[in-house]
Amino acid sequence: MPSYDITLPVHNDMWCYRSGWDNNITTLSDTNHGAADTVYRFDLCSHTGTYIETAGHKLRSQLSLSDLPPSAFCRQRTAVIRVQPDSRGCVTLRAFLAALSADFETPALPNNLIVVSGWGSRHSRTEYLPEAPWFEAELTAHLAALNLHILGVDTPIIDDQQQPYDAVKRLFKTNPKCLLLAPLTLPEQVDSGIYELDCLPLNIIGVSAAPCRAILVQTESDAAATVQRHEYEIEN
Repeated sequence: MPSYDITLPVHNDMWCYRSGWDNNITTLSDTNHGAADTVYRFDLCSHTGTYIETAGHKLRSQLSLSDLPPSAFCRQRTAVIRVQPDSRGCVTLRAFLAALSADFETPALPNNLIVVSGWGSRHSRTEYLPEAPWFEAELTAHLAALNLHILGVDTPIIDDQQQPYDAVKRLFKTNPKCLLLAPLTLPEQVDSGIYELDCLPLNIIGVSAAPCRAILVQTESDAAATVQRHEYEIEN
């Protein structure tokens, strides 16, 4: 069964959301330099590389990651949907529904979803965040109404950076049980289809977000059901 690591790698020179949230990975001792042990110190933000978060990132009195059992993050049947952003870098509801119609049959869709814009392969510190694709407000509202367990995206921000509408807060207010998994990096050979997802966060007590390792596995049964058509009615 093919498996894919869809986690962004973590290193000192990678992008970060804002000043003060950058990483500092240092070597405390090194056997290559004569020390008895090799030991590192990791000074990382909760939103480093690929992370998973609860609604507590935006809302009060929400669950922490440590309140959830490991099963909430393991063996999750997940639909991967590739959607092409428009010329503005916007992932629209219309494009999402068209991709859904082309590749899936509605009853086959699980309650976990990864929306792939193709941005995850770009790791440049200078362009990764400011030029990232974003979600149309109507698409965010549609995804929130699906009552998903996990929503994964391959862009570091789903809000419109030119005219923000507080996309993540809107998502969580509509569906406070949703877990947001971001940003991901999916190789081109991962087509739209059904997979199993593992995305266990670090076991840190009482936090709403933590880095995680996200792995996709395509089983034989899921591979057979990957490409199915269903016609959706898309309004003009």
